[in-house]
Amino acid sequence: MEESNDFWVRIIVVSTIILASCSGSGNTTADTDGDTDQRALNLSDYEIFDVEPYADEPASVDVRVIHDVPDELMENRADAGIVQIVPGYRIQVYSSLDPGAAIVAEEELKSWWSRVSDEDKEENQLPLDLTIYNNFKQPLYRIRIGNFTQRLDAERLMAFMASKFATVFVVPDRVTVRR
Repeated sequence: MEESNDFWVRIIVVSTIILASCSGSGNTTADTDGDTDQRALNLSDYEIFDVEPYADEPASVDVRVIHDVPDELMENRADAGIVQIVPGYRIQVYSSLDPGAAIVAEEELKSWWSRVSDEDKEENQLPLDLTIYNNFKQPLYRIRIGNFTQRLDAERLMAFMASKFATVFVVPDRVTVRR
């Protein structure tokens, strides 16, 4: 029985030592009368820091952005230069069974268009460049010009050409446009 009492005594002693060591070693005083001057410590009274020796101009920053993005994308022209084949209109100037006659008509058309002044083209809202097509579709050789997405633009050129070429008319076709 003594051994069990001795065991419990040891437990109590060890527990007391542990609790005593956790209580801390600081001195505490209770100010009950309120007469003690408890002024907050103001460090600015003791510390002096002069910023003048450290005054520097801020570092300049290069704001240019270097990237690999094409200019067309940066300028919101992503579709610039894209070639598409879309439904549209052309003007048929000539058709023949004879390939030689079609070539002669094509050369005559090129010659006439080169003589039309740029002022006339601008005044009549005509394209400055004109693409000429010499297509063969059984049994005819057809000379067609232009790549128009709007029928009104094709009719404007057709009306301009009617004085020189008697058999011009607008035909629907697949046209090539560059955006």
